[in-house]
Parts: sequence; C-alpha cells; structure tokens
Amino acid sequence: MSLTLNHKDISKSIIVDTLVSELRSAAGNSSYKLNDPRSDSRPSKSKFIVSTFPTRKTHYPHVVLREMNDTAEPIDNRHTFYRHTYSIMVEIYSITMTDIYKIRDGVREYLLENKNVLAQDGFQDLTIESSTSADWEQNPEVYKWQMVVQGKVYTHD
Repeated sequence: MSLTLNHKDISKSIIVDTLVSELRSAAGNSSYKLNDPRSDSRPSKSKFIVSTFPTRKTHYPHVVLREMNDTAEPIDNRHTFYRHTYSIMVEIYSITMTDIYKIRDGVREYLLENKNVLAQDGFQDLTIESSTSADWEQNPEVYKWQMVVQGKVYTHD
C-alpha cells in the first residue's frame, strides 16, 4: 500500500517537509546542478529555497514552492481515504536570466532523478506539467520562471 498522509497536513508534508527540505539538501550537494549562485554573499537568514516569498529585504535568487491546485477523490466506500492530484508552483526569481536557466535546470534535474525518493515521502507519480518564463515586462528588474509540478498524494482522516 502507498504511504498515506493526514489530509490536514498535506501542504506542510509535501511542500515544506519534503520538497523544500529535499531541494535545500540538493542545493548544498555537488552531485546536483542545483546551486545558489549567490551563496557566498547571501545573509544567513535569507534562504535560497523557501515556501513563501520573503517579506523583508530580498536577496535574489529565490526558489519559491507553493500549493497551486489540489483535487481529491475518495478511493474507499467509507470516504476515509482520498487520492489527490496535487499541483505545486515552483517560482524562480533572479536578477539574471543566466541564473534562472541554471536554477531551473537544477530543480528539474533533482525532481526527475529523485522521483522514487519523493514517492517514498508521499508525492507519487511526479510530472512536470509546464515550465515557462513569467516575465511580462520587456526589461524586468527581476526575472521570473514558473514550473508546475504535479503528483498523486494519498490521504486519510
């Protein structure tokens, strides 16, 4: 049987405890392309990978993971177990497009190469639904890239 999570904790379990934690570990690991290009100058309180956009002085780049969409359907007659199609928005903010591309490639590499690790933590059948620039200005001060990651999550009451 698949790992099931408590439905009350789905966002914290998948986004904070699994994806943010795993991507932070990967960013500090030389086996992956995911690196913070400004790690030498980043203040210790400013995190590279977060679950909410920083509200204080921003030290770019940042990778922000947040819930985008969640649909759930019961998978038993008593309606105590549910299968969720869970979508996460991965937003990358940087002052250079070169950093955007490198960070995007590093996030993609980690997600696709570690599908089994993420499945063991409850985020199964991962797919990348889209990956696109989200710049609307001709010459933005901060560039933005969005990637939608989707997977199945099983929950219980």
